[in-house]
Amino acid sequence: MKNLFNSIRSFISAHKIASTIGIIVIAFIGWRIYVSKTSTTTVLYTIATVQKGTIISTVTGTGQVSASSQISLQSGASGNVIYVAPVTGKTVTAGTLIEETDPTSVKNALDSAKLAYAKLIEAANTNDVATSQAAVTKSYNDALSTVSAVFLSYPNIISGINSLLYSKTGYLGDQNMIGQSADVLTVRSQAGQSFDTANREYTTVLAEYGNITQNSSRASIVAFLSDTEHMVKDMSDALQNTQNTLTVLSTQSNYNSSGSATANANVNSWLSSINSSLSNVISAQNGITNVEAALTKLTQGPDSIDVQSQQLALQLKQQAYDNAFVTAPFDGVLAKTNANVGDTIGSGTTVGTFISNQDVAVITINEVDVANVKIGQKVTLTFDAINNLTITGTVAVIDQVGAVSSGVVTYGVKISFDTQDPRVLSGMSVNASIATQVDQDVLVVPSSAIKTSGSTSYVQVVPASTPVSTGTTGQALATPPINQPVTVSISDNTSTEIVSGVSLGDKIVTKTTGTPITTTTSAPSIFGAAGVRTGGGGGGGGGGRTLAP
Repeated sequence: MKNLFNSIRSFISAHKIASTIGIIVIAFIGWRIYVSKTSTTTVLYTIATVQKGTIISTVTGTGQVSASSQISLQSGASGNVIYVAPVTGKTVTAGTLIEETDPTSVKNALDSAKLAYAKLIEAANTNDVATSQAAVTKSYNDALSTVSAVFLSYPNIISGINSLLYSKTGYLGDQNMIGQSADVLTVRSQAGQSFDTANREYTTVLAEYGNITQNSSRASIVAFLSDTEHMVKDMSDALQNTQNTLTVLSTQSNYNSSGSATANANVNSWLSSINSSLSNVISAQNGITNVEAALTKLTQGPDSIDVQSQQLALQLKQQAYDNAFVTAPFDGVLAKTNANVGDTIGSGTTVGTFISNQDVAVITINEVDVANVKIGQKVTLTFDAINNLTITGTVAVIDQVGAVSSGVVTYGVKISFDTQDPRVLSGMSVNASIATQVDQDVLVVPSSAIKTSGSTSYVQVVPASTPVSTGTTGQALATPPINQPVTVSISDNTSTEIVSGVSLGDKIVTKTTGTPITTTTSAPSIFGAAGVRTGGGGGGGGGGRTLAP
């Protein structure tokens, strides 16, 4: 190796010009080959439109087919039996009333829930709005009257404390503090400092009070009430410190009891008056807040969460009422009745045995989903053993007592077939999809558009004025979309119902992608300008290259 380097050095020394030219050529070739690459990312959005549609919320379960079924009819309510159908041993049609438990209490609760819901969503009338507006005006006037009473009582209190602390004859004045212990002087100093602070604040707020009238802006009145509250709180602290001084002073050996009773009585009276004033000011502020909230709710309508909550309460009351009635789940024979008029029964009590020759599906539902399943709901059934066969059915029976296995609670649900198919045999596996809620003509968006932040759901809205350019896998926006909070309701496999937050026709983002675009710039050619090649992700063919002639 050493001999090789020596040979190269000797060659270069002997051929300096040729060697220099060779080095230059090699450097030029390396420079010519060098390519600089820069990557940028264009964000592309897949955009959809808020539309009207139908959302069907479903609950799914699996089980087996059972032929020639015998079903125990169970009561879903507790109470006194007031009706039993005289049809034992007879064929009855689906929906025939078999047993009724006294529904009086649940009917009253249902009617009350209906009225509450109707009242909640009822549009405000002119008289109610006017009454609420008058209540708001009155609350502001009452608040100013309350503050006026505070300022009427203040001068006597300030004068009294000032005399008690600072006058020559004051019980806590400097003259009476001569010879007192450090403890007494410390608490007396604290009382004086807190009183001085409260007194200065009184002077400031008193000037503010002189400029406030019933015609002042409500924002000014609210700010003034807040300042008054702080002023009264500070005066209460000053009086409390003064009372503490009297208490500490009374424990001293050189305690002068002369004037003590009067001083204590005055401080207690002032403190009671100030605390009463503080309570009145806070009450006046709360009164304004409450009536303004009532007016806002009246004019803007109920909060969507309140509406959903009331809807849920209404559904539960309706279900409780429906549970008072046991009906034939499908056409069949009532083989036996176990209840008599006058009996007291509980929820889950078997009131009869029902027989049918038609097939039923017996499936299991978890404890979370079963709360949404009701008798009479429509069901779609498919079968593992029979391709492309779909049969509709109806929820006939829901077990009132769950089964626990490995800590998991499930409930049995029997589904009657609307039609019979000879290919369906007893014991076959069945898949059931129960339609628990159907919302029609509602605002729907793709479920992929819904995003969450904590407990808040939102979508990304594209303003109508935003310029849009179409790409191969989405659209590029001149400005980013806006996060818009929304209230969502039920969903199916692909879409979600929007209760509030967006309007029909709004453009929303369902997917965001970033596509890297690489630009490759070669070094200048000795034959002309630099060549530029551009391709997605660094690719691209020779057709993208341009050379200066």
